[in-house]
Amino acid sequence: MSIQAILFDLDNTLYPASCGLVPHVEQRIARFVMEHMQVNEATALEMCQSYYVTYGTTLQGLQTHFGVAEPEAFVNYIHDIAVEEFITPNPKLTEMLAELPVRKIIFTNSVHDYAERVLEHMGIRDQFERIFDVRYFKLVGKPEPANYTHILDWLELSGEEVMMIEDSAVNLLPAKALGMTTILVDETLANPAGADYHVHNIIPALEIARQLLAPAMSSVVTTS
Repeated sequence: MSIQAILFDLDNTLYPASCGLVPHVEQRIARFVMEHMQVNEATALEMCQSYYVTYGTTLQGLQTHFGVAEPEAFVNYIHDIAVEEFITPNPKLTEMLAELPVRKIIFTNSVHDYAERVLEHMGIRDQFERIFDVRYFKLVGKPEPANYTHILDWLELSGEEVMMIEDSAVNLLPAKALGMTTILVDETLANPAGADYHVHNIIPALEIARQLLAPAMSSVVTTS
């Protein structure tokens, strides 16, 4: 089957990890844990790392173990960031996204308003049909398998008709299990852990997408 849609992660995928935005978010996560759980910095960082690995998000770990009473306070606090201080528009990215003749969806563990601010600042909000954020899934983020299935149902597509581009190998596992083509974006070029493709930033990821979509793109050019 041909690819009809691409799911894009947001953070450290559409912009480079080296810009420093995500570490700033992580600092705010640790600070929230320190203040609300009354633990020191070392313990907070250990909890954050453990919960991220086990549950996909620190919030899910906090809710599982402690029943955090104010999850909205958590997501609001950690995303209260001036994103323009970290990221810049990427004209090549904008051009390549516009050339892809498929549906493009954001699938992120961040919240919608934060994702909107990032995409607007990068000048690419209009390239995406929809944003599926962590609030949409009642604050249960990737890699929860039901979220992936829900998006496929919403798209009315099979896994074989969808590609996913993401910076977390763990978050690609449910996509791969559903038959999606998977591209891991990782500046370290570490072990891809089963992804179909592994690249160091979003531009080569889109080059792969363009190659796989070549017949469809040729058709668009021919008929335009």
